[in-house]
Amino acid sequence: MAKPEKIFIIRHGESEGNVSKEIYLKKPDYSLNLTENGKAQIKDVGCLLRSIIEYSWGLEPVWIYSSPFYRARQTTAILKDHLKVLKVIEDVRLREQEWNNNNLREDGEMRDSQEIRDRIGSFYYRFEGGENVADCWDRISGFLDTFWRDFEKVDFPRFVIISGHGMINRVLVARWLHYTVEEFETLRNPKNGQFYTLVQQKNGKYTLSEPPEKYPAPTRQY
Repeated sequence: MAKPEKIFIIRHGESEGNVSKEIYLKKPDYSLNLTENGKAQIKDVGCLLRSIIEYSWGLEPVWIYSSPFYRARQTTAILKDHLKVLKVIEDVRLREQEWNNNNLREDGEMRDSQEIRDRIGSFYYRFEGGENVADCWDRISGFLDTFWRDFEKVDFPRFVIISGHGMINRVLVARWLHYTVEEFETLRNPKNGQFYTLVQQKNGKYTLSEPPEKYPAPTRQY
């Protein structure tokens, strides 16, 4: 089995929805595009990843697993301009958490109180008609089963990129590293264009190259 040396889990660049929540009243979540600033962010990420990969092995081929949402696809397309990408695999399980566009106020914010979610906990709280994080956890578990099976392919590369979203990337890292619910809820969402790096150790297991940004530990009792 050829496990990748490094796995880069990247959040898409700044999107229309990151600039104005009101866009969600006009367009479905999957169709939001990168802004010009978002495209520039990912160009910088592409250059950085190229330098990281070249430093280790020269310009090695990479595979990209991508959410099918437009902003993640556009992120992937920009990365392809900077890296030797041999394969792009779109997987619907990498889509962002579903919030339900019909549950929006006129300003584009959710009708459900985010204060309630913060009090109950983001892992179990479900916005009306949408997913909670536990649902995302289940589908990411299924994605990882597929991902690990791909390690057995003879042409599997040393470097892999996952092009996803803020919450779903957070879930992916927590699921991979077997975080508890309480540990998950201390994690901050990655910023636009920010990425986690999972590095394979000598024992074959993975650790993050840098500790994730965190909130203070929740005081709720489960």
